[in-house]
Order: sequence, then C-alpha cells, then structure tokens
Amino acid sequence: FLGRDIIEPMGVMSALEEHYTDSFNPKHPNPDAYYPRITSSWRHNYDNFSHWVQDASYLRLKNIQLGYTFEFPKAGIRTLRVTLSGQNLLTFTKYRVFDPENTLNNVSFPNVATFSFGVNLTM
Repeated sequence: FLGRDIIEPMGVMSALEEHYTDSFNPKHPNPDAYYPRITSSWRHNYDNFSHWVQDASYLRLKNIQLGYTFEFPKAGIRTLRVTLSGQNLLTFTKYRVFDPENTLNNVSFPNVATFSFGVNLTM
C-alpha cells in the first residue's frame, strides 16, 4: 500500500506533474491513466483501494567484501592485505519508492552507496 508520501511527496496539496498528466480526467478520459481522478476532496485521494497496492518484492545486493593477501617473503614485507567493501550497491524492484525496506507512510530517500578501501601491511 502506498502511503501519503507517495501520493503527495512534497506535503499537503503538492502533487507532482505526473499525477496530473497521468490521471483520469472526465473531460479527456484516458483508460490507461496510472493515477485515479484528482479531486480537491482529501478523503477521496487517500481512500484505500487496490490501485495503491503494489508488488514490493525486490532483490538487493546489500553489501559485499573482497580481499586478497599478497606475500613478499624476500622483500622484508611478510604480507600485504588489500580489501574493498561496498554497501547498498544494487536494488532491483518494480516498487515505486526508493527503498522497499523502508516502513510505509514515511518519507523515503534513496540509499547511499558506500565504498571502503583498506590496506594492511605486516612487516
């Protein structure tokens, strides 16, 4: 179920242009319109009906860590370990919000991808 932050993402009475251009309009009916008719009645716009229900399934690469240890016995360096890690790398979903794990009816922001690089030298 999509909450108020999706219907009015910028707050009360602030629908996106998409909400107007892709909604039902009795003067120019579009049977393929995604959004229902926009009205000034708050109650109608927030009715719970099947239109707002979406498939929230997703596949996510949440984090990955890669590392490799090099050995240099003749150079006076015992080991050199190099690591690379990343978080929030990929999300595949048809859900129309940034983060399908976010609780519903809260403002949703995209996840920030984080990368870390490390070197560990042992003499």
